[in-house]
Formats: sequence, structure tokens, C-alpha cells
Amino acid sequence: MALITVSGAAADAAADFSDDFWFGIATAPAHQEDQLDDVWQKFAREGHVRAWKDVPRAEERLRAWSEPETDIRLAAETGVQVYRMGVDWGRLVPDCSLDTTEPDSCRIQNEAALKHYEEILGLVRRYGMKVMLTLFHHSFPKWGTWPEEAVAAAAKQRERDKGDLSDRLNAGSGTGLMWQHPNAAQLFVTFGLDVVRRLGHLVDFWVIFNEPVIFTALSHCMGMWPPGPAVTSVPVQVNCLTNPATGSLKAQLNMVAAHRQMYVLIRQAEQERGWPAAPVGVAHLLMDTRPYVSYGTAHQVDSATELFLKLFARYLFIDMLRDVLDFCGINYYGEEIIHDGGPASLPQEVEYSSNGRGISATGMVNVLSQFHSRYANDPEARFTGPEGYGYVITENGIADGSDLLRPAYITEHLVALAHARSPVTTFAERPSSCHAILTAAHTHTLYKYTWTRARIRTRTHAQRLTPRPSAVADIPVRGYIHWTITDNWEWADGYCPKFGLVSVDRSHPAMPRTPRLSYWLYKDIVQARRVSWRQKEEAWANATRAAANNQTHDVCRVGVLALDTPLQARILAGSDDPHGNPIDWRFNASNIRLDAEATRRASTLLVRRTPPPRHSRAPTLWLVDRVVHPLLCTPASECPSLPASLPAGASHTHAVGDTRGGVAPCSARWPQATISRPAPTHSFFISTPSSPSHSRGSASHATHTQQPP
Repeated sequence: MALITVSGAAADAAADFSDDFWFGIATAPAHQEDQLDDVWQKFAREGHVRAWKDVPRAEERLRAWSEPETDIRLAAETGVQVYRMGVDWGRLVPDCSLDTTEPDSCRIQNEAALKHYEEILGLVRRYGMKVMLTLFHHSFPKWGTWPEEAVAAAAKQRERDKGDLSDRLNAGSGTGLMWQHPNAAQLFVTFGLDVVRRLGHLVDFWVIFNEPVIFTALSHCMGMWPPGPAVTSVPVQVNCLTNPATGSLKAQLNMVAAHRQMYVLIRQAEQERGWPAAPVGVAHLLMDTRPYVSYGTAHQVDSATELFLKLFARYLFIDMLRDVLDFCGINYYGEEIIHDGGPASLPQEVEYSSNGRGISATGMVNVLSQFHSRYANDPEARFTGPEGYGYVITENGIADGSDLLRPAYITEHLVALAHARSPVTTFAERPSSCHAILTAAHTHTLYKYTWTRARIRTRTHAQRLTPRPSAVADIPVRGYIHWTITDNWEWADGYCPKFGLVSVDRSHPAMPRTPRLSYWLYKDIVQARRVSWRQKEEAWANATRAAANNQTHDVCRVGVLALDTPLQARILAGSDDPHGNPIDWRFNASNIRLDAEATRRASTLLVRRTPPPRHSRAPTLWLVDRVVHPLLCTPASECPSLPASLPAGASHTHAVGDTRGGVAPCSARWPQATISRPAPTHSFFISTPSSPSHSRGSASHATHTQQPP
């Protein structure tokens, strides 16, 4: 049956993006760069990375260091406006010690590598793309990662110890110091300041940290990432995640201190050198978590686990930085269903990507709406204020080597994103008459049901697509970055998950690239700035056809267990689960979920402190001010401090209740209005003079040079 079209440009667009919205591609050094002797290579050589040791040319990754133009050109030819990449701290500072008393000795040492990064950034810009540069992307230098033998032995002993639980808990995480060390922030800022001074003129967006909560949890508390060893004791894991004296929270507080210092130093470098202001943010991972519900009943332990994740993994880190974030970057991959107190594996009820992420396009709007409802009216949340840049989807993608699911994943998530951005409070899809014909046809030919059942499903589908009030609208999302351009090394999962729009033949010495169907789809969407109804429907029909034909895709992870050799799972799109419910992970506006009132209240009580009535400001962290700060800053000399090369005019305050002067708005890059607000108090604030304004055009447009530079 031929597809029925609706006349008119507006009717043909399932999602339309205005000219001030931009698209991008994301990468990272540890995924791509060859000639990189980093913690991940050492971790893999020790046997802790799956799907790696038998993979051809595993240590060469994607040769992004020796042959950077290969993937940069592929990204540019899609028409994206922004290319996200990073610099590797350990490559630039190969020799240092966390216990050093001379931080300036740990400034950038590999001048040749810094120059090569400068050349790569210049290459990106010559291809017509703007640069989003990440300073820390899950790779602490080797000199600060592996603990001394005595520390490692003590960690192993704690895992074996069957004695007093309090001794084991008070002993800490036992997986290397890294960001737990009191000097970590100072050393990072020393490195970061050199990067800013040398590369800042080529950078359009700064990401200081990528997924800090995930990094600190998997490295410090679980031992699943370098340096290990694996932590198997649940009480030790929970203590590491929640005790600010050790583990994840202690590391996060040092990262907060480093971010605050870097924010001020970036602003000052721009002022001193006359550069336009580049928005500064973080890339924060958000999963759409929900308790497993069977026949309408949610287990209390699942609901409690979901609340725990929201309190300690979703809001806490952003709460501590919200006044020094020009944009809030969100990495969204899918949903996490909680069952029996942990991640559920429901292969007959949920469509999973190859690396175990539940696919849910509506989940992207859920996390955006829940986040925005928390920060939209917060006077301290810079990114939602008049001087802020809003939100950026800094990563979104799917591990799918078959490329049977990725086209629908892309179209549905972009439709969801367009809905979240829309100022209209109702959501209407294509006229229901067309839906009825199309759905009936697809149901009959793809699901192979009887016409009676097809008519029932058609009516249900049409009811679901009837215009209705939306739970959320007008969220200021400024850009979307797809992860990633080419299949690469995916952390402890190795080379099994295939996230790329482009495949790579690692068996061939030249490692040739082959664009997938989804590459051409993304290119068409980016260049047209819209998702058409035909693209949306054909992508979903492709997935449901694969399900009807019992086609499979790779499974690289079962729960938290990564696999050397992938299993095979049947594609489920459009089929029924064991309870007779259709498995439909397309965007559905009627399924948008805001945080429950109980969740919001608990978050306020446990994470934020109610301010004294005399202060007209948003609450700061009870956890930081009352618990973490006394532990980290007694005496004050133990607090992370600025490098010796700190520019004049910046100072670091330690005492609770100290006041920092207002940080000047990033006034050059995006439309804004300067407002005055009361100076907040925080344990980790830096005072700085106001920065002048610089004039520059919007970051949403870039002239693309599709020929090699």
C-alpha cells in the first residue's frame, strides 16, 4: 500500500527545528585516539575489558590521533554544526603525582601533543564545524589512578573480611584515590588552565566534566572501571555512594571545586585576551528510571531504589553547580527499570539496545521535563535564567550493529525533542485518518494479525495520537549531539557495542569506514532541519518488519555483565509482550511523567537546605554545608586550592557562609539580558570581577565546507 501524504510543509513534518537550533556529533579521546598509553589501555591489558583482546588492532582504536581527518570529514559531511571532542589529561601531563607539593610541575609537559590538539581543532573549524571541547571524559591519568600496593592489598582484604562491618565501611572505597585526593582539583585546574590559554580561541563550548556521577560510581564504588578491583559488597558500595567522607561523594565534591575554579578562569582568560565568551557546562547522564510495575503494583523496594537514584545520581551534582553552568548538558540513552532493588533485565517486555539500555523516546522528555520543573524557576540556576544558554543534548545514541533499530531511535528521539522545545501546550500528530490507514496496513502486513485485531489496534493507536494537553512545553534545548560517528571502543564493554553511524572494518589494515543507512538518514534530517512523516513511519516500519521476521541483534551486556562474545536477541518493536501489551517505544506525549510530589519533597529535604528567611536566595546544599564541608575543609589548608598561576583578582573561599561576588554573565554568545541577583553562599565559590561583554553571532549557524580544507 502506498503511503498517503498530507499537503503542506507543516503537515509533512513530524518534527521541525528552527534556525537557532543546531545538530552535532560527539566523540572522546579514549574511544578514538591511537598512540594513547592511558588507564583504559592498561585496564584492558590486565584483562578487565571485554570484547577487546581478540579484536584486531584494538590498541589503535580509530586512529583519531594519527589520522584525525577520516572521522572529522565524515561528521562534517552530515552537515552538523558542532563537533564534540576532548583532550586527554594523561597524554598532555604524563608525569606527575597526586602528592606533589609543586603543582606547577604538573602543568602541560607534552608540548608536541598540545600543538597536535590545536591542529585537530583547527581542522574541525576548517570543515565548518564549531568545537565543543571536553576536559575530562572518564580517563584519569595513570599516575593518579592505580593505588600503591599496600592500598590495593587493603582493598582486597576488606572484600574478604567477614568481621566488623563498620571497619569495612570506614575504610573507604578502596579503589584508588583519583578524585578523592585533596590535590586532585588543584592539579586538574593547573592542566585545564593551560588548555584554555592555548586552545581557547578555537573553542565554542566547554564541557568541564563528562558524566561525573557515573565516573565516580563505577570507578570508586564498583571497581568496574579503572583501577579496580571489583567491589562486590553491597554495604560497601552503598557507603561509598552516600558517605561524603569517602568514595563517590568525596570525589564529586573535588570535581565541583575544580569546575568552579575552571569557570572563573575561562571567563578571565576570555576577558584578558578579548575572546568571545564560550558557554561552559557539564555533560550529565540521565536515565529515565521507573520501578517495575506488574499488573499495576510496584514493589516498595523498587520505588525506594528509584528515589535513591534520583537523589544521589540525578540532581545532587547539578545542584552544587547550577549557578556556574551556562548550559546543562544531558546525556540520554534510555530507560532503566528497577526490579528487586536493582536494574531489571526484561528481554521479553522491553526493547534493549546492544549494551543493555531500554529504548524509550518518551523517556527523553520525561527527564527534560523533570529537570526543567526543578530548575526553571530557581534564581540560582544560571542555565535556565536570562543569561543562560539552556540545555544541550550532549549525547544520545544507540548501540545497534544491525542498524535495524537506529533509524527509528533517531527519528523518535528527535520528534520527542521537538515536542519538548515546542511552546505549544498540545501535541497533535499527523491526521488520524492517515494514521488509521497506515497503522492498519502495517498491522496487517507486518504484525500478521487478523483484520479484526488490526482494527482494534488501529483504534487504540488513533486514540493515543489524538491532540491532548501536554505535561511539558517550551524547554530551552539549544542543540542535539548524536553519539557517535564511528563504531569505537566503549569503555569496559570493549568493541562489542556498535554506536556508530558508520561501521569500521578492523580486520583490514586501513580500517575502512562504511556509512550505515542511519548515517544518510541523520544527514537528511540535519540538512532539512526536520523529521518528515515519511522518515518517521518508514523507520518504525523497518523495525517492526524486522520483529515480524524474527530478526535479531547483538547483546553485549546482560545487566551489568559485559560479554566477550555477543548473544543474540530478537527485535521486539511492534510485537506483544507476555502480558499482551504492544512493545512500542515510539514517542508518546500521553506517557510523559513528571516527578511525583513525594519525590520532589524528599529531594528538597534530603538534598537541599531550607535557607534562613532573611536570605532571598535559592537553597544551597544541606549535605555540602552541614556535612561534606566540615569533613573536607578542616583545616582549610586541606581544601582544593587554585594553582600558583591563578590570575590576579580571583580568590578561593572556604568557610561556610562566605559570599562570592556575582559571576559576570557569558554575554557574548547568545541572546540574554543581564540581571542582578543576590550573591549566594556556598562552600566552593570563587570571587571574580565582572567580565566585559563581547559581541558575537549565534552559535546555531556554521558555514559548512564540504570539501577537504
